Amino acid sequence: MKLERLLKQLYELLDKHGIDTWAVRIKQVRDRLGNCSDDSVVEDLKKFFQGAGTLDDLVILQSNGHRIEKKEEKKVNKYLEYLIQEIKNCF
Repeated sequence: MKLERLLKQLYELLDKHGIDTWAVRIKQVRDRLGNCSDDSVVEDLKKFFQGAGTLDDLVILQSNGHRIEKKEEKKVNKYLEYLIQEIKNCF
């Protein structure tokens, strides 16, 4: 399933860079995909992109305390944006 693969990639990216709270939330939703109605999981996932302080606002930066080298920031954030957009396309 495309959504499950994208969520796994997003989880791995967040975990790698020390964004633990979001990583745990993404993993929990991904784990529910096989156990619940896809509709209920998607509705919960949509909330991660609604309002202030959501994944849409996340920028992975060394200055934000994330585990990342300055030279990697641009590339990693482009990848983050790509994953977020692809996940939204699944809705």
